[in-house]
Amino acid sequence: MKAGHGLFFCFITVFSLLAQAGSGYDTFSVAVSDETDVPVRFYAAPAPQPVSLLWLPSERGFQASEYRTAEALAQAGLSVYFADLHSAYFVTRTSRSIDQFRARELAVLIDKLGKRSNGRLVLVSSGKGVIAVLQAMRQWQLRYLANGSKTTLVQGAVLISGKYFLRTPEPGMEGEFYPVVSLTSMPLVMVQPVKSPWFWKLSKTVPVLRRGGSPVFVRTLAGVRDRFYFRPDATPLERQTGSKLALILRRAVRLLQPYSKPVFAAASKPAAKPAKSGRSRKSGRRLSIYRGNPVPPALDLETLSGGRLALRTLKQHVVLVNFWASWCPPCVHEMPSMQKLSDRFSSRKFRILAVNMGETRATINRFLQQKVAVNFPILLDSDGKALSRWKVYAFPTSYLVGKKGSIRYAVFGAIDWSAPAVVGIVEKLLAE
Repeated sequence: MKAGHGLFFCFITVFSLLAQAGSGYDTFSVAVSDETDVPVRFYAAPAPQPVSLLWLPSERGFQASEYRTAEALAQAGLSVYFADLHSAYFVTRTSRSIDQFRARELAVLIDKLGKRSNGRLVLVSSGKGVIAVLQAMRQWQLRYLANGSKTTLVQGAVLISGKYFLRTPEPGMEGEFYPVVSLTSMPLVMVQPVKSPWFWKLSKTVPVLRRGGSPVFVRTLAGVRDRFYFRPDATPLERQTGSKLALILRRAVRLLQPYSKPVFAAASKPAAKPAKSGRSRKSGRRLSIYRGNPVPPALDLETLSGGRLALRTLKQHVVLVNFWASWCPPCVHEMPSMQKLSDRFSSRKFRILAVNMGETRATINRFLQQKVAVNFPILLDSDGKALSRWKVYAFPTSYLVGKKGSIRYAVFGAIDWSAPAVVGIVEKLLAE
């Protein structure tokens, strides 16, 4: 190497170290196997508490707002470790990447970071990353507590907007939980925004988590959506709530403090490896033949304009039943094309019933006046019972009911309802 080049390299290295030193965090790697080193970003608290956070990534990787939250947590006395598992396992940031993380190696990571912190750990993640947290904790229990150790290293976990299902099921089908959900026996705090399809699944998810012996606390966040603290389209309330994420996490850690005794795995076998989730339908969603029970669940709800409307009264009609919310961008995106479809068949026996999820009349009216104007009926599912009966796991979800009263087609996610293929399907059903 030439002298000039060496001097330049030294200058860059020193500059990089100085920049890192002023950034408020340190970086190092942890060997969890002969072939895997996990890069770690560490925010050290000046006056650390006996509890540190181990933050595992969601399927989207780490966000800048999470690092800012760690800075605030460190100032409040909670040190934070970020484990960059996507880099460790050389996987891209997709929903399937979480299944590539090796739980047994994550158990080693927990043990080594716990010894380094000289205190207890609370694991944190969001989205599908909560599955990596549950699997890591369980493997740690099986590996380090099986020999009768009384360590209190892991105090529990904070799960933000968690996704606990293997995949989004086809409309009308039941969702399948990851096996580890029912095998978890560690204290958990679930932080769940209300404006989310997963909020409506809490009644299913919490009992499954408790089945393995987990004490579960649920903290709901009113008025915000999933990813509230890093959404590019965040509302003022979401930005405000996101700015309080450090406070939310501190309170969650406080809830876990009484659980200082070790919690043992409820079963001796590790969680089964999840089945492959199959080909994603995110690209190229389309209205498909319905494969569930063709008999529509009951649908009899109050309408936005007053009175009630029941699906059973629309005999000999083709009916599009659409589950939506004004805070759901794909729902909003598809509504103009739904209005076009309604206009196209306005003189024929075709109706749209748009079932709104849990919003007030004032909110819906404001949305219709300011964002999207439609003239088809809006039904109010204020308690989520219709959503549960129709097995809705994603917004929007739509069902096309034929003239004889059976469900014929369905789709989850937004589509163009004015597209020729969709119009052709409606024409075919009307002709039957």
